[in-house]
Order: sequence, then structure tokens, then C-alpha cells
Amino acid sequence: MTTSMTRTCFNSAGWMYVLCLASTAIPLLLLLPVFGGEAWWIRAFLVAMSVAGVIVLFETATAYLRLDADELLCRSGFVTKRIPKNDIQGVTWEGDVLSIRRGDGTWLKLPFLGRNTQGLANSVRAWLKQKSSKAN
Repeated sequence: MTTSMTRTCFNSAGWMYVLCLASTAIPLLLLLPVFGGEAWWIRAFLVAMSVAGVIVLFETATAYLRLDADELLCRSGFVTKRIPKNDIQGVTWEGDVLSIRRGDGTWLKLPFLGRNTQGLANSVRAWLKQKSSKAN
């Protein structure tokens, strides 16, 4: 979590990076001749698992939730969503899913960051209670 006077940024938890690196490295290590199988489909499967690990690592590295003074930014992969603070009606969490209710009544699921979802929901609620810099 990074905090400044006007923004708070929540990035993916460290354990998610470790898990992604392991899911990339272990199949590659199994490709070594000592551990690798003779069948071509086993090697193709291990390469596919490593490629999937790299994709998930990218997703983990780029996902964040940022609370700026007047808007919430959430990024997952190549998609960044900007939601104005005055368009957010509420926030809820259930299990590992953090969702915000927008002004039009729709719900938006925020990216999973591997952090305490209830704590993130409480941070967003506290941010919503702060005065907007445009109101000053």
C-alpha cells in the first residue's frame, strides 16, 4: 500500500507474486532432461503451464486499486476503469470479491489483490467519507 496526501494505492500482495513465479518456474524445471518425460504432449503441457504462469504474473503485477482525491482507479491487465467519487454509492465485500455500487445502481467488481477484502472495503468507505477536493 502506498499513501500520499491525495492518493492511496493498493497493489497485489507479495504472496501472489511468489505463487505466480512458482507456477512459471516449476514447469520449466520439469522440462529438464532429468525430470522431463519422453512424450511430446508432456513437454507441450509444461510449456503451456509456464506461459499461463507468465500471463498470470503480468495480471498480478499490473492489478491495483487507487483512491485519488476525486476518483477511484482500478486496473486489471490492460483495462483501467475510472470511477468518479460522486458516482460511488456504496461498497461491499463477500468472500474475496470487493464490489462498488455506482450511481446508476449497477455493481462493479474490483480486481482481486490478495489482500484482506474487508479491510479494503473499509478503506474505500473511509475514502468516500472524506471531503472531495472540488468541494473545498
